[in-house]
Amino acid sequence: PSLAIVVMSSDRKVDDLGRAMAETWALGVPDVLLLVDSAKGVSKWDKARARSEALRGSGVVVAPCCPGNESLGDNLITSQYKLEHAFGRALIHLPGRDYYLFTDDDTYWNVGLLRRLVAGAHPGLPARVPTGLFPGFTHERGARACETSGPFLMFNRALVARFADAAFVGRCRALTIACYPVYGAAVEAA
Repeated sequence: PSLAIVVMSSDRKVDDLGRAMAETWALGVPDVLLLVDSAKGVSKWDKARARSEALRGSGVVVAPCCPGNESLGDNLITSQYKLEHAFGRALIHLPGRDYYLFTDDDTYWNVGLLRRLVAGAHPGLPARVPTGLFPGFTHERGARACETSGPFLMFNRALVARFADAAFVGRCRALTIACYPVYGAAVEAA
């Protein structure tokens, strides 16, 4: 099964973090999409790539996450909206993959273990059924699929397509907003 890794970052971090990814865990990984704020971030990456043979040979693709909406992700509140755009961008830039891992830019991944996780789960999962996998658990001999300091999601293509649908996400957001007063009251009472 194929695996794409989608990293959400910013224009400010694209040179340093993009380079670090390309030279460490993303080395030799063909399907890595680094989503930045704007075309400025893509331009910074292109300039860094022109100067570095290692970056020219990497499989890292850099693209703007939210064209026309560069301020998304400037703070914690708007970063959720950035994630909502990431699903559709992944399907545009890396179409047809079996699984998509969405992560933030300060996470180091053991791609070999991630691939083993997907390979182990894949035979029993019908591709048309929206499915999520969670790679943060310990594997045999104590090896971990990831060391993460931030959020990540691993979905099959069917679930990414569902979350790329703005109408579906709007309904989910409406339910979350409707349920929040109940949740907030329960937390305060506890």
